[in-house]
Parts: sequence; structure tokens; C-alpha cells
Amino acid sequence: MTTASIKYGRELDLIAKLTGKQRKEIQANREQLMADDRFRAWMDSLPNAGDARRLKKNAMDYL
Repeated sequence: MTTASIKYGRELDLIAKLTGKQRKEIQANREQLMADDRFRAWMDSLPNAGDARRLKKNAMDYL
């Protein structure tokens, strides 16, 4: 876990240097992407009938 954390920190530093963005901005963007992925996975798990289908369509249109 510690090795992975160190590697992740180094990757953030490298991305920040390459893009000119701050580490916090990069981390926030990554967290938002992961939240979006979790939401889409949840939506995909809904049944495709009736109200669930309308909810799924409305939510995906919102994104």
C-alpha cells in the first residue's frame, strides 16, 4: 500500500508538470471521473423496464 501511494504521488507530480495543472486539480478531476463511473455502473444495474428505464434515460441525458 505504501509503495502504491508513493507511486501514485509521483505520477500526480509528473502529470502536474506535464500539464501545468495543480495536483489537487488533477486529483479532483480523477475523483469526479471515478464517481461518474460508479454512477453509470449503478444506472446500468437498473432493470430496463417502466420507471427505471425513464429514470436511466433522464439521468444519462443529464450527464
